[in-house]
Amino acid sequence: RNPQLAMQITGMVFMTTIVGATYFLVPFFTSTVLHLSPSMGGLVLLALAAAMAATSPAAGVVADRMGPLPLLLAGAAATLAGVLGLALLDADPHAVDVAWRLALVGVGQGLFAGPNSAAILAATPRSMAGTAGGVTALFRTLGFSIGPALGALTWSVTGGGGVAFQTGTGTLVVLASGVVVAAVLPPLFSPPRKAAPHPGRDGPS
Repeated sequence: RNPQLAMQITGMVFMTTIVGATYFLVPFFTSTVLHLSPSMGGLVLLALAAAMAATSPAAGVVADRMGPLPLLLAGAAATLAGVLGLALLDADPHAVDVAWRLALVGVGQGLFAGPNSAAILAATPRSMAGTAGGVTALFRTLGFSIGPALGALTWSVTGGGGVAFQTGTGTLVVLASGVVVAAVLPPLFSPPRKAAPHPGRDGPS
């Protein structure tokens, strides 16, 4: 019955699904299409995790000062740009072309994850904080579970290779667009703030 909370949880599920699917698709792409060694493919994929780890602490500091909304929007936009870049890769990309796009996805996840969790708790009554924490963990795990399954389904149905990667990342573009919507809509559901009483009109005479 709380549309604001529902949108924030939906955005979290979409975001974790994107990350989980990316971790599945990229190793197959780097090994079968780019023909990179396992160690080089791992370095390419490390761009996502490194960017996420570098961004998350700063996101927490900024969210404490400015509120979560700017971070949620920035994270959603960076993720969308990253997966769109992956979907639009040419037929014979360089490893660096893949890595910097993955770094964008990592930056998006780093900016989004912490502020989104804080926004979920802020939208939850204090008496339900423990329940909200458990539900958040459940849905985060659900997204990380759906992502690899979605990547595996895409890869097997389309026959693998570059076509499978484009199809999979195209699906992630749709999910990232959903994250953007989920970041934009919650403020519209926030109750309007009541104006402070005017001392000369509403205060005691």
